[in-house]
Amino acid sequence: MIFAAEGDLGLLSFFIHNQQQGRDFGKQAVSALKPYLSVLYAGYEGVYLTVNCKNPIAQGIYMKGGFENSGELYWGEVAGPQHVLRMPLR
Repeated sequence: MIFAAEGDLGLLSFFIHNQQQGRDFGKQAVSALKPYLSVLYAGYEGVYLTVNCKNPIAQGIYMKGGFENSGELYWGEVAGPQHVLRMPLR
């Protein structure tokens, strides 16, 4: 399963428990990713993740948090096609 470019990180799973959704935990976590990963993984250019095409709310949270849609789809999930998003770390 490869969806990240060489020199970039790939975030394989990111979930907020359904009982905790709608409480801004996702927004807070996404906004903390760049500063956290930039220090912990200083040698990497960016981070990739995938988000289900049927989940526009999560996609919007990622995009507002600094991720950009690569325009590619990842088909390796049983839940269906995933948008491939990337956030630069530098």
